[in-house]
Amino acid sequence: MFSSDYAAIREELASLGLSERVIFAGFVSDVELLHFYNAAEALVLASLDEGFGLTALEAMACGTPVVVSRAGAVPEVVGGAGRYFDPHKTVELASGLREVLADESLRIELRDRGIERARIFSWEHSARAALALFEQLSTKHG
Repeated sequence: MFSSDYAAIREELASLGLSERVIFAGFVSDVELLHFYNAAEALVLASLDEGFGLTALEAMACGTPVVVSRAGAVPEVVGGAGRYFDPHKTVELASGLREVLADESLRIELRDRGIERARIFSWEHSARAALALFEQLSTKHG
């Protein structure tokens, strides 16, 4: 959330009678964030444009099923390990979240897929891929 949107979001929540049901946590330390991910039934990432999708990746690494928008780099990061929705269609978001929350076997499947998918984004995997690329480039131009 951008701080410039804070007042508008608060007003919208008040108009819907939801102010008491939403917590604006502010800064959350890495340790606290780990607890949130592990306690969650699912993560919703309703981003309109995401440069990488780190939030979804962190949640998947913790075994939290993800319901994410089809925007920016999120689909590339999540792959087949999540449920997708059009970020401009709240009905799709609600439907995807309902599906995940209502179906324990789906949550388990998404948890397992998410953990496996997150492994390919490890520092070790990234370093090995970079070294392989450097080696390939050096043999072509060496």
